[in-house]
Parts: sequence; C-alpha cells; structure tokens
Amino acid sequence: MAAYDFSVLEAKFPGIIEEMPNPFDSHEFLIALAHQNQAEYAKALYAFKDYANRGIPAPFQGVHKAIIQKLIHHTELATKIRSDKPSRDIFGHLQRCSEWQKSNSYLQRNAF
Repeated sequence: MAAYDFSVLEAKFPGIIEEMPNPFDSHEFLIALAHQNQAEYAKALYAFKDYANRGIPAPFQGVHKAIIQKLIHHTELATKIRSDKPSRDIFGHLQRCSEWQKSNSYLQRNAF
C-alpha cells in the first residue's frame, strides 16, 4: 500500500461537520467528504488499492477507517457517542457505524 497524506482531506473536516446534522454518523460524514472532494478522495483510494480485509480487496474500507481514525482525534469538532448505529454505507448496504455529536465548543464558535 502506498503512503497517503490525509492532511488535505483532514483540512476539510470543519466544513463537512458544519453541514452535518447533529448528531451525524460516520457514513454520512464519509459520503459528504467524498462527494465534495472527489479528486482527493480518488487519490486516497488509489493509494489504498492494495488494502485487503481477510484477503478480500477493500480499498474503501481502508480509506474510511483511516479517515475516521483522524476524526476521532478532532474532539474540538465532534465526539463519538456510540459505535453501533445502523446506517447505509457508501454502497447502500446496511451496516453499523459510529454516531457523532458536534462538540459544544464547535457549536459555540459557529453559532449564528
């Protein structure tokens, strides 16, 4: 797997969070991030083209896992409130994922 610098996508997190409902889930976040940053998202997927889970190619899973690991560290934006929310993934399959609450400090900074 080639190295990929997620800093370009990570810099987009605040704008994506701003558009999310409160609370939101990981799938909603990933779909919005991918949709609004398609070229950079495609670069990340290409870097993860050889990522596999249990021997099955899974570049989307690798990229999504890396992005969510980055989001976990941005507690100034949002915090995880549960890990088992039923939600449709990027392919429309019903899965379980994390649910997030926008942080109070983020909400206060961005209040109108």
